[in-house]
Amino acid sequence: MVSHPVTEFISPSAWALVEDKFSPFALETLTKLCAFVRNDVIPASKAYYANIPTDPAKRWTSVNPVMVDLKAKAKTLGLWSLFLSRAHYPDVGVPLTNLEVTSPHLHFNHGR
Repeated sequence: MVSHPVTEFISPSAWALVEDKFSPFALETLTKLCAFVRNDVIPASKAYYANIPTDPAKRWTSVNPVMVDLKAKAKTLGLWSLFLSRAHYPDVGVPLTNLEVTSPHLHFNHGR
């Protein structure tokens, strides 16, 4: 088992179950995703929650500026819309297998 940044977020034994199933592209993407979560998403959490409107009428009709910034950075890093297959969306899709896209490791990081 090779050490990977994802073990910062999940157990090494869980990673060991799927590690050898990931392509080089998926491993690189997961490394970028872990760095993005660690360096950008987690530090932005407090600001995100502070920017949620308290007025119920505005809460669901406005877009949090922190999310706008994180979305832009994720797009720049190639971490946006990872579920789009290159086979079906050749201009914007990514070459990830179904296993790589549906891996709990990717989703765990997305949900942080």
